[in-house]
Amino acid sequence: TAADLEAVLDGRIETEHFVIHYAHTHEINADISLIAEDHEFRYAQVVAQLGVAPAGKLRSFYFADAEQKARWFGARGVEMAKPWRREIYLDHRGFPHGSLRHEIAHAVASAFGDPVFGVARRGVMISPGLIEGLAVAIDWPGGYDRPTPHEAVRALAEMGVEPSIRQLLSLEFFSVSSARGYTTAGSFLRFLLDRYGPAKLRAVYHSGGDFAAAYGMPLAALEAEWRKMIATIVLPAGASEAQRERFRGGSVFARPCPHAIAARREQAARALGAGDRGRAVQLLRDVCDDTPGEPRHRMELGDVLRGGGVASQVEAEAIWATLADDAELVTTTLRVEAMERLARVAALRDDRATVERWIRTAAGLPVEANDRRQLAAELLALSHRGPAAPELYAYFFL
Repeated sequence: TAADLEAVLDGRIETEHFVIHYAHTHEINADISLIAEDHEFRYAQVVAQLGVAPAGKLRSFYFADAEQKARWFGARGVEMAKPWRREIYLDHRGFPHGSLRHEIAHAVASAFGDPVFGVARRGVMISPGLIEGLAVAIDWPGGYDRPTPHEAVRALAEMGVEPSIRQLLSLEFFSVSSARGYTTAGSFLRFLLDRYGPAKLRAVYHSGGDFAAAYGMPLAALEAEWRKMIATIVLPAGASEAQRERFRGGSVFARPCPHAIAARREQAARALGAGDRGRAVQLLRDVCDDTPGEPRHRMELGDVLRGGGVASQVEAEAIWATLADDAELVTTTLRVEAMERLARVAALRDDRATVERWIRTAAGLPVEANDRRQLAAELLALSHRGPAAPELYAYFFL
């Protein structure tokens, strides 16, 4: 219950628009003033875009980490909001918190959501596409480290895997991977916000999706306008391929039970932490057998094998080499990860020529901006001939 959470998160700070219940850790105690100011700043951004503010203060439950949040709240890998209670639930991250504005957007939307749950609802049916799309539209990226949802949807179109808006505004939202669904719905609603303003966006959210009443035109016409805008976006060469790993997953209903897979991977991590590498390897082999089409699990198996004996190390390298060479079924992002692992193994054998071969091959593949910068730095370390050359090489590869 909320009372239980308040007892566990026994730190408390109150601001103009928030009551923040937080875990007492050295990091959080040192940064709580900054955390509180960040809450207020993100709140101001959200309210400025949506044009309304909810009544009263929002409550923020700020956990020490994902493990504490999972133990007391149940959600480990995601942050959450309860709009009907005007509450958000976060685990501590370095400043600036990457999910804070998104969750605040959910809570602020309670001001114009349905009167019971504060979300987009029509009759008994909620609209997950409107709920999540609104938060993505408001939490619009302002940096250069990732593409905007508009750019990402353009990449999806080039890959031929973008979902329809009508699909996302129904419960079919859950038949689409979360990355595709959130991004596409967010792009569409951001387009409506920019072109027609916040009042109409609030109206369609409040109605649970009555676009004709809110905009005076049918959904199909609005979607056509949005797709026309998306078609004008010109992406750099290779940008779509660089996004393929992010969007290749299917919905949770299209995969072997994700909870069972996640539980087995967690058991493997615990076994490895307890020093039982053999059990960890067997559990990950079972995961790979159950999900033969998921190369990331094979990558993880290779990571655990690499810490074993000679035979296990040879098997790990063979797994990574297979992933690195598979241009048909493995995305360039994962292929580059495998190549970097192989380069570091070669460095430990003092085989610099192989290190250079793998990194130069990886640098020739299309990847996202953060990966591109990492590869550029590694190439610099390999080519540098000044006094710092040994230290640069060791920093990246040893």
